[in-house]
Amino acid sequence: MGGIKNREEKKKLNHVVSSGGGGGMKGPATVDKRLGAEMPCPYCDRVFKQPNRYKEHIAKKHAEDVAAAEGGGADGAADTSGIASEAAAPAAEKGGMMEVNSKAGFYTSKSPQMILHEWCRRQNRPKPRYKTLPTEDGRFRCRVVLPDKNHTDRDEIVFLEAEHAAGDDSSAQQWGAVAALARVARDLPLERVLPPEFRPLFSSISAENIARADRATAKAAAEEAR
Repeated sequence: MGGIKNREEKKKLNHVVSSGGGGGMKGPATVDKRLGAEMPCPYCDRVFKQPNRYKEHIAKKHAEDVAAAEGGGADGAADTSGIASEAAAPAAEKGGMMEVNSKAGFYTSKSPQMILHEWCRRQNRPKPRYKTLPTEDGRFRCRVVLPDKNHTDRDEIVFLEAEHAAGDDSSAQQWGAVAALARVARDLPLERVLPPEFRPLFSSISAENIARADRATAKAAAEEAR
């Protein structure tokens, strides 16, 4: 009896309670339900005590956040000289901007590079490549390549023009991402999604691209009419 008593006391100390099952096909007779083992969600304010509920929540509500935090795998591109730095960014303080390699945390907006990264993933494209180019006045332009997974001749190549050049390398990459989004995703409501400082450039380049496309269409129609 002493052994049984000790076993029951150990169960109480370890918060192991009877599940009511009888073993066999119904599962084990006891289930470990350790109290106090809270698992907070790294992406929101939910807290869980059951691992399966925690995993289901992450899978259903934060699949994109998990993929973004992981930063994606290698895209197989041979030229890596222009790829943005893969060093993991520190967790943002409250109200910060989420970057491609940001850690889990609270963010109020996503950076242009993050939005472009997500667009490429949805389009089943490899991740963008960035190459900054210095200007004569010491500022930086940026060339952004949006690779086609199967045909390099279908890569989208976007240049951040000198008139929009940035003061440093990392800023040039963000502005270059804005220019790329204005090329490939101008049908999306990014004026409401982008951080405020990037919205005027997106609107300006989008309008330029639309006007350029309209001129090309009009020119093609005129040539057909001849």
